[in-house]
Amino acid sequence: MTEARPKGAHWLAGAAVAYAVAYHLGLLFIDPTTRTSTVWPASGVALAALLLTPKERKLQLYATLAVTGLVSNVLAFGSLHTLRDAAAGMGALAGNLLELFLAGWVLERVTERATFESVREVTALVCAAIAACMVGSALGSGSIALAHGVPFWATQRNFWVGDGLGMLMLAPLVVCWARPGSSWRAPRLLEAVGFLALFGAVAWLTFRREALWGGASPGAYVLLGLLAWPALRLGPRFVTLALALLALVAILSTRSGMWHSPWGGKTLHEQLLLLQTYLGFASGSALLFAASVAELRRAEQTSRSAEERSRQDATLLRQFVKYTPAAVAMFDNQMRYLQASDRWLTDYHLQEREIVGRSHYEVFPDIPERWKQVHQRVLQGAVERNDDDPFPRDAGGQEWLQWEVRPWHKADGAIGGLVMFTQVITERKQAELRNRQLQEQLREAQKLESLGTLAGGIAHDFNNILSAIVAYTQIAQLDNPSNAELQSQLGEVMKSSNRAAKLVQQILSFSRQQPQERSRISLSPVYTEAVKLLRATLPATIELRERVGENLPEVLGDPAQLHQVLMNLCTNASHAMKGRGVLRLELSRYTLAEGAVSPHLDLRPGQYLKLSVTDDGQGMEPHVLSRIFEPFFTTKSSGEGTGLGLAVVHGIVKEHEGVITVESEPGRGTTFCVYLPALATAELPLNEALINVPLGHGEHVLFVDDEAALCTAAKQTLTRLGYTPHVFQDPQAAWRAFQAEPHTFHVLLTDLTMPGRTGLDLAGDVLRLRPNLPVILATGYSATLTPEALEERGIAELLFKPLDYQSLATALAKVLPRPLERTA
Repeated sequence: MTEARPKGAHWLAGAAVAYAVAYHLGLLFIDPTTRTSTVWPASGVALAALLLTPKERKLQLYATLAVTGLVSNVLAFGSLHTLRDAAAGMGALAGNLLELFLAGWVLERVTERATFESVREVTALVCAAIAACMVGSALGSGSIALAHGVPFWATQRNFWVGDGLGMLMLAPLVVCWARPGSSWRAPRLLEAVGFLALFGAVAWLTFRREALWGGASPGAYVLLGLLAWPALRLGPRFVTLALALLALVAILSTRSGMWHSPWGGKTLHEQLLLLQTYLGFASGSALLFAASVAELRRAEQTSRSAEERSRQDATLLRQFVKYTPAAVAMFDNQMRYLQASDRWLTDYHLQEREIVGRSHYEVFPDIPERWKQVHQRVLQGAVERNDDDPFPRDAGGQEWLQWEVRPWHKADGAIGGLVMFTQVITERKQAELRNRQLQEQLREAQKLESLGTLAGGIAHDFNNILSAIVAYTQIAQLDNPSNAELQSQLGEVMKSSNRAAKLVQQILSFSRQQPQERSRISLSPVYTEAVKLLRATLPATIELRERVGENLPEVLGDPAQLHQVLMNLCTNASHAMKGRGVLRLELSRYTLAEGAVSPHLDLRPGQYLKLSVTDDGQGMEPHVLSRIFEPFFTTKSSGEGTGLGLAVVHGIVKEHEGVITVESEPGRGTTFCVYLPALATAELPLNEALINVPLGHGEHVLFVDDEAALCTAAKQTLTRLGYTPHVFQDPQAAWRAFQAEPHTFHVLLTDLTMPGRTGLDLAGDVLRLRPNLPVILATGYSATLTPEALEERGIAELLFKPLDYQSLATALAKVLPRPLERTA
């Protein structure tokens, strides 16, 4: 059997492995310009190993680390291949060992057994990390500068900061967790795990382009306020864990480009260098804070003299709280201020002399009762937080807070008071509101775009059906001129077809977002659509009663705007009724005779279409009634209305040359009446309109449409009009026929939307063979077909479906190059 290796050999082997791993991790951040690294965990691992190694084995440790560093250099750079590389590598290694020796010497003069639970030890560590690394970096950087000709100061700066921060962060972490006697003061393991999870999550969000703080540069410093938690509750061990977690997240986020230093730095290494300065401040402050808390607790358990020394520690604590960039305040168990950070004073418009020693409730006499209850629960041991809390200001207005309140404990475990962390998130809330508004606008735009697409498809199919109905009806009228009863019946079919065509056009107009020109419309479909929407949106406690007259006149208007008028008036009535009552709607014809009493001065004698909206709500006082159409005037509470609804209604009615009136009394409801000028009906007798159309002279018409019924009807219509039709349902077949005899045809009349090839595609192919051939394009939807676009594509005429006898005859006569000699 072989003899067991001594225990010291295991320790030295473990130290060598840890040093080598940390050495190569540092090489991942090497700066090719200075050949040094701004992140050097090897120095911290080496210092921790030195502090944990017995005195009799320290020389062996130095030798082990020297050999490990030399081998690591050879493996990483091949440092012995040239004399220059060997000199640089040996100089850097000598600098590492020198700063390790000096730092160990300083700490050994302060304590024989480092635990970093005293201010003295932490201060010695900070001084050792600064002074020893300054000397060691000068030696190592000088060697690298002489060997490779790189700038000394840049090299020395990286060397110094990287090694110093490695000692400051990693040495306390390893030592605190490696020494079995080190106190960690974790009364609850679940609390410790919860803190590390919370702190890690906040750190990740902060350094992910500072997403948690909206890009504000103080975001990284706010994390320092959270370090008061482990310092107060969990002890130095968990402070070192939190610092290591913070450093890991910050360095990796910076290296991966997820976070850029708000303090400057053009290159990655410049940013890492600035980040190390921040981490150094965080480590020193947090370790000092944790050590002062530990000393304070030890002092409370010993003599009176030790207790007196612990007021000094309280001063350090107050200084830390005062200068932390987070909004932090400490209170005793009577809710008297012990200390508040400068950020707290700034956020709440306070001065330090106004609050120290005073009760929180004296400083804020109007504080809500719910917050007082929160404080009482925390003083009994609870932890309270709120991520989204409104906070009224004394001068008016409202801000939003994110806060957390925790108890702090005395040395004997009793609750001595509470610590409050707050952050004003008003800007973030406003940004979220703006984002929700933009999202809502985007959803509305997408909805309207989808509706427009759907309407275009409906129009295409429905207009094809209507075209066939209209064509056959008109053919039947022409074939039976003497049958009066049949002519009357066919006339009703034509009226219904025309109403259907107008309905499709109104749907298309309503779906478009761009302003529409006013046209001759019937308000009944718009009214019906609005009522359907109202029934779905009004509360069930509001009864909707409606009355629509017969033979209502048409008006000159924009369907979308008139739809908005009706919706605004009904929504306003719903608010007036507080969600309960009867809403009455009426659409009727109104005649104001000459000399009759007018309900409004601007209402002149004549025919009108009248829309009335009546509610049985609370009504309005005369002084309110006189201002309801003023922009931004509203009687609603803040957030319930903008005061623009009735102003918009008034503007739309005025644009339509109409009049709006209102009658209201307190307690007796309100009635709005809209009067729109009626259009006179001027229609030609049906037979006369069909007879007086221009006829063809046998010209060959190439007609293409994918609807079979429309093709059959078009063939009969074109024949009756005096043309020679060539009708195709398949655009590919039409193209082959045209290629075979391109000079046979006098005009192309094609549908726009067809499977396989659009009408524009077919027209382009045809015009390449016959550039001067007249082309007529038929469609039921033309949102993108501007006159300029049609002219550019060579389209001579645009026909809207449904196609009727007159429009077809007129369009053909217009594009064919011949005089019109005869009519039907």
